[in-house]
Order: sequence, then C-alpha cells, then structure tokens
Amino acid sequence: MGRGQEVIMEPGSMVHADEGVEPVTATTNIVGALIANQDIFQLKWRNKCTSVKYLSATSAVPSKIIPIDLSVYR
Repeated sequence: MGRGQEVIMEPGSMVHADEGVEPVTATTNIVGALIANQDIFQLKWRNKCTSVKYLSATSAVPSKIIPIDLSVYR
C-alpha cells in the first residue's frame, strides 16, 4: 500500500498488517446496507506512513482476490 491508500476488508479477513497500517472503522449507507443485508460498519486499513507497507489478506470463503487499479476510472 502506498502512502495514504486505504483498503476495505470484510470482517475476519485480515491476517497481517505492517507497522503503520492502521484500522479505521467507518459506517456505510445504513438504509442501503439493511436492504442489501450487509454490515453497517466497514473496516478500512489505511497506510499512515510515508513508505510502502504490506497488508496480507485471506477470504472467509473460497474465492479469488482480484486487484483493480481504480485510478484508471478517474
């Protein structure tokens, strides 16, 4: 993760975070979350350091993690 980048993860999926990567709890659209039967709270991991840090993650169910470069869609 680069400086200031955030990753949103499902509860129970974090395995390891380097020092400087800190959890931040946020709330989602409550009505939308209730309609979609999703959690109201999200756990974000943010890199607060100036250097690149690593976050290892696993899925709670068998699946694939596909990285998507969202900067392409700005």
